[in-house]
Amino acid sequence: MSISADGKEFRTCDSFILSNSSSLGETTYDLSLTEGGVAVKLKGVRKIEIMELPETIEAPMPNTPPDIQTDHDGNGKSYQEGSTYTFSDGSHAKVKNGKWIGIDERNPLCAAK
Repeated sequence: MSISADGKEFRTCDSFILSNSSSLGETTYDLSLTEGGVAVKLKGVRKIEIMELPETIEAPMPNTPPDIQTDHDGNGKSYQEGSTYTFSDGSHAKVKNGKWIGIDERNPLCAAK
């Protein structure tokens, strides 16, 4: 989740606890979450916005992918249809119908899970 609490931004892939209370016509919120392994507790939050984070994102593709027909993988073998490859720059791509296509990977914000 992406959570904005009175303008402060938080990201969590774990559950969170949100409660509200009203006093003199004003509603405030208390929020408990874990962000990056650190427990965060906020009280008296006046404005809160919550948005889902995608579980997967498109992995970066290489800027100049190798030629499928003439180049070889790190083991000296030809690139294989249906196989996914990771390149030295950390980018990823899959061979489909003789072309490089992008792949999805787990959202790095949630990768530790």
